[in-house]
Amino acid sequence: MDEIRFHGIAGEGVVTAADLLARAAVLDGKWSQSLPYFTTERRGSPVVSFVRIDDSPIWVKSFIQNPDLVIVTSHAVMKFVKVAEGVKQNSRILVNTTRSAQELELGAALHVHTIDANKIANETIKKPIANIIMLGALLGLNELVSFGSLKESVADEFPEDLATKNLAGMQMAYDTIRRAH
Repeated sequence: MDEIRFHGIAGEGVVTAADLLARAAVLDGKWSQSLPYFTTERRGSPVVSFVRIDDSPIWVKSFIQNPDLVIVTSHAVMKFVKVAEGVKQNSRILVNTTRSAQELELGAALHVHTIDANKIANETIKKPIANIIMLGALLGLNELVSFGSLKESVADEFPEDLATKNLAGMQMAYDTIRRAH
């Protein structure tokens, strides 16, 4: 089973990104679940969302303590949340930031990857909301679901114009990560 934990800021689509990844898994014929966690706080507070993907039914219904992948959609959340907490030795952490993996100081032994997803979002959707862009980067690191299923999931979620822009950004992020790794 693949377990993914998303960290971000409320209002920036962390829950939506997790849901879209889970939906893409179902389109691929896999089992998945998406579980958000947020408080009653307002926009701008830390949010976490969890996704499980497996080839078999998923019976566990809890937060993910030891993720295989951690996706950080906004590096600003790292001021408030220990995003590397509970990661396994071979887990990967993907952070939306202009900083290098070494500058984040998450630990030399961790597999940390960075991408400036806000830059890609500004170029493609004209807003610094990088949730969908980060899904493209995620697939560049680990093809948990097919790119086609993720594209279909995104296209079903948004109006055509916004979906087209997000898909372009998702492709850019995917290509950027694939070239870097």
